Amino acid sequence: MAVYSKLPEVLLSLADKGRSGVFRAQNASLKKQLILKNGTISFAESSQPDEHLARIMVSMGLLKQSDLREIISQMKSGKNAEEAIAALNRSDEESVHKGLHAQVIVVLSTLLGWGDFDMRFFPGEDLIKNRRHLGLNIAEMLVSSARRAVSKRLVTAPSGFLDGTITVVAATAEKRMGFPLDDTESFAYNRAQGEIPAKEFLSLISCRDETAPEEVFLRLYLLGLIIPEKPRGVPSSERTEPDATDTAEMLIEEMLLRFQNASLYEILSIAPDASPDEAQAAYHAMAKRYHPDRFQSLEYSDDLRRQVEQVFSFVNKAYQTLKDPDLRSLYDKGRLSRNSEVEAALKSKKSADTDEGEMIDALFRHGCRSLRYGEFEKAVKELKSCVYLRPENAGYNYYLGLAESEVPGMYKVAEQHLLKAIELETIPSNSLVALVKLYLKVRLPRKAASMHKELIRWDPDHPEAKKLLEEIEKNLSA
Repeated sequence: MAVYSKLPEVLLSLADKGRSGVFRAQNASLKKQLILKNGTISFAESSQPDEHLARIMVSMGLLKQSDLREIISQMKSGKNAEEAIAALNRSDEESVHKGLHAQVIVVLSTLLGWGDFDMRFFPGEDLIKNRRHLGLNIAEMLVSSARRAVSKRLVTAPSGFLDGTITVVAATAEKRMGFPLDDTESFAYNRAQGEIPAKEFLSLISCRDETAPEEVFLRLYLLGLIIPEKPRGVPSSERTEPDATDTAEMLIEEMLLRFQNASLYEILSIAPDASPDEAQAAYHAMAKRYHPDRFQSLEYSDDLRRQVEQVFSFVNKAYQTLKDPDLRSLYDKGRLSRNSEVEAALKSKKSADTDEGEMIDALFRHGCRSLRYGEFEKAVKELKSCVYLRPENAGYNYYLGLAESEVPGMYKVAEQHLLKAIELETIPSNSLVALVKLYLKVRLPRKAASMHKELIRWDPDHPEAKKLLEEIEKNLSA
């Protein structure tokens, strides 16, 4: 289980002050240390055999497995790891540098996985002499290490966090500026400003990147940027419905996400063969609800007003194009010739200068949209391409399994993809729920009961757990 650690805070403080010395961490008999110089990392060391420099270089293909015995012999004679590796005359300077860099990330990622442990800092530049200085930026190493800790499953999410809210940790604004977050991590951090329900937080980032949203959450959590908070337990008599402003914000955000990949017809919610009068009626109906003039009162935030303007710009562009016969004809020709963003992406796969990541991202977005609109066979085709290209991606397997679960005759392959997602996911709650439902659909209540036990083990307070259990018991007694 992930435990909120003060490690990032401590290391960033040492970096800010430009400290030099040895940062030592101990958990029972295990010891690791980072050697710092002027607020940067010179190198790392660990008492764990699989975190020794030579073994890391073997895992990277920079040394042969057969070299280990000779290296160990050299170290027994008094040489350090670098000197022993150099004595082989089979490893160049660049390879050793890569190995040392990787060792820092390995050591840091396992420290993040420890959570609580004893840590001490011994100041002084001369504590360890005659060793190289990598000069690694601490903030960059922390981000890389958090990603590794999550991908290697060194941590799991805090129990029950899905039923609470996500918020930023107090006074992290300056810390956030120092971390080289990617686009998805930055988006997720910005979404956590204030408080947001955990499930909504995860759903907002689910289709932005091939990385599972739970993994993005865990990265930011390990870095000390966001933290889950449990429900406040307000008595039922005191609970109120969501504020109208909050509801509007959620609705507008969802529309923006959807419009980014929608056709002009989908934006106006009309059929491709709709008449000009139907297009005009749809536009006027949306203008009554989402025209920016309706959101100028002080009860709405500046951010919401900006988002409403973006939403309405999508609506206005769709209407201006579809109401004009010539523009509409040009748009339709282009839409039909492409036959979808997906086919264009698949064709571009054959081109050497096409970025595969962008192609897969387009496939995934389109697959999610098809699934959302109930076009299950189309979603299967699109998401199957994602899984073919990236078979170890948990999210791709999960969404493909969901789509296949809705297509008669594909239940067996749906089971396989959902099981694969469970194997790969950091927090497999959603995949377990989907698999329980699939087993119930095909009348395999004993298998459903088995998966339900797994669901309870991972997420005992899952909102669908009780209802699913009742359905399982009903099927078992039938």
